Amino acid sequence: MKTIQKVKYLVLGMLIMVLFSIVVLPSLAAIYEKQITVSTGVNIYVDDERLDPIDANGNPVEAFIYNGTTYLPVRAVAEALGK
Repeated sequence: MKTIQKVKYLVLGMLIMVLFSIVVLPSLAAIYEKQITVSTGVNIYVDDERLDPIDANGNPVEAFIYNGTTYLPVRAVAEALGK
């Protein structure tokens, strides 16, 4: 009988942990939201032609610079390079 009771407490504890991670953790993430500043207007050239990168759905995507690092849309650049 004690084994069944231990299993019940184990399942209850696991359920509480799952509910905690579903409800509480996302709300904590919203508290720590951070505003960043990026530089846009980065032009990409492939074979001396300007590339206007688009995503898989045809929507335009931009390259940007954040903290001195340039971030490029990898899919668009790879397709332009023929990879």
